[in-house]
Amino acid sequence: MLKKSKIASGFDRLAPGYFLLSKVFFGRKLIQAQADHFIHTPPISRLLVLGGGTGHFLPDFFPLHPDARVEFVDLSDGMLKQARQNLAGECPHHFDQVFFQKLDIEHELKYLTGNYDAVLLPFVLDCLSLDQIRRVLHDLRGLIAPGGTVYLTDFSIPDTPGFQQTSYQALVQAMYLFFHVVTDIPFQDLPDFKALFTECGYHLVEDHSSDRELIMRQTYRLNP
Repeated sequence: MLKKSKIASGFDRLAPGYFLLSKVFFGRKLIQAQADHFIHTPPISRLLVLGGGTGHFLPDFFPLHPDARVEFVDLSDGMLKQARQNLAGECPHHFDQVFFQKLDIEHELKYLTGNYDAVLLPFVLDCLSLDQIRRVLHDLRGLIAPGGTVYLTDFSIPDTPGFQQTSYQALVQAMYLFFHVVTDIPFQDLPDFKALFTECGYHLVEDHSSDRELIMRQTYRLNP
């Protein structure tokens, strides 16, 4: 658990300035990419957020699903503190609908109650090794309600060779290097998320990837 402690303390240090840092580079795109998942979905009763960070998408989520109960999980105390403060300041009337919990998603998903009709993975799987991703996706299978949906938001590199592909690769590698130095997460290429989900018994329902965008959204459900 020593490595997990180092990762958590790294994100603790980043937490106070994390939202400002993301806003400088991406504006509201990271938040919007998370919230956009829920615009046209049926009413959500129970949402599980794994690796929710500062939780800035929640004020965009609750107007769409005002009765939802949210379990918000992160490894970092600092991120959880920021998420609580942000929700209390921007969306106080929904504060009691969110349960904040510190968990290591690789090993401690078994402590969650389960039966979630929606799971959000916001820019978290790219912080894990391939084996760690497989373990998380396997353990999630027992937590998803029948017919439940997994919403993935992460970075994506265009398949088409050219300047845009090269520039996106350079940006992603620079981000990985920064986070590796500060938090000790793996320094690696972006995983093939679709292949990993397929291997772990899920099927792709919607894919909002684009050769012109660095940020993608994918929707998955468990195979019958």
